[in-house]
Amino acid sequence: MQPTHIYPAQGNYVVNLTVNDGAVSSSTEPLTISVSEPQISLPYVLDSNNSSLYFVSTKKEHTVETHTFRTLSGDISLDGDARLSIDLSSVDTGVETRDGRMKEHLFDINTYPLAQVSLSLDYDTVKAVPAGTTQEMEISATLNLYGVDIQIDTQVQVSRLSSSRILVQNIQPILLNATDFGLEAGIETLRTLANLTSISYAVPVNFNLVFQTQEPVQAGEE
Repeated sequence: MQPTHIYPAQGNYVVNLTVNDGAVSSSTEPLTISVSEPQISLPYVLDSNNSSLYFVSTKKEHTVETHTFRTLSGDISLDGDARLSIDLSSVDTGVETRDGRMKEHLFDINTYPLAQVSLSLDYDTVKAVPAGTTQEMEISATLNLYGVDIQIDTQVQVSRLSSSRILVQNIQPILLNATDFGLEAGIETLRTLANLTSISYAVPVNFNLVFQTQEPVQAGEE
């Protein structure tokens, strides 16, 4: 005999167990059932409003500028498949003319509108990071940019902000080389248009990514 019942909330509940022989005798005993809140696994979704990704350009050898992208999206599935999508048309260098030149001559957004990062994680390990603590993790990700896939091996820091929110940050800047993606011609075009003596092909990248689970709606909530 395996009766089942779904309780709407956690707590202690008294139930009556009745046993009879189907003919004459029967006996009833009260039982207390302790119901705890279930541990529900949910996908993590990028909180784009509280996430950021920056890259650094170096020109004329000593002039260093930091740029960003305004539009990011991503998620971490229950299987541990993590994805980050960068809208290259959202590049923000602080100079509108330069933004337009980068979209057209460097990224070629009409052909390659997105840069995408994908990797596999141990979802349970990420979920198990205690609230208020930080854990370092080795990752191996694939970056697709300008139609080229490059593997990136690095360390990240995962911080548990709350039961439903985590922060993922790189520990050291990730150094990308424009030549690995065939972007050197675009950089030279930018250098000529800006009348610069040089622009470095080495580009450091830093990120702060906040992921959150979508809490399930409880009974009686809207």
